[in-house]
Amino acid sequence: MKLSLEDTFFILCREAGLFPRREFRFSPSRGFRFDFAFPGERVGVEIEGDIWGRPVCCQACGSRVRRRLQDGRLVDVRVGGRHNSGSGFADDCEKYNLAAREGWAVLRFTDVQLRDIDACIAQVRELLALRRGERTHAAAAVQS
Repeated sequence: MKLSLEDTFFILCREAGLFPRREFRFSPSRGFRFDFAFPGERVGVEIEGDIWGRPVCCQACGSRVRRRLQDGRLVDVRVGGRHNSGSGFADDCEKYNLAAREGWAVLRFTDVQLRDIDACIAQVRELLALRRGERTHAAAAVQS
């Protein structure tokens, strides 16, 4: 069974000693949720799955529908992707702007970024440390 990006991220966070809350409702007035949150530090994490849309499949045979680009390459035809639709993008903007106004810092990771899960976990650790007022190695490097 293949795990979702969210499940994989959650498991790897726990293995790294991080314990985020899942599907955390950060704004009672609007009902917006973060995929993951560290409420004490006001850090939200969003896993941006399906940003590329879903491949279109032939209804008759089930194979993926492809198209040829001008350079001759074949690529899958894709549709959807909530974050790419006008209303999905507008909702995301509203959500992240509200989060910022309410004092939240938000990290957003795509499926491509999650291929380097260690780098993603490091970013979460860094932001948590900064929000706790701890001076980290990366923060010290930027200030010098």
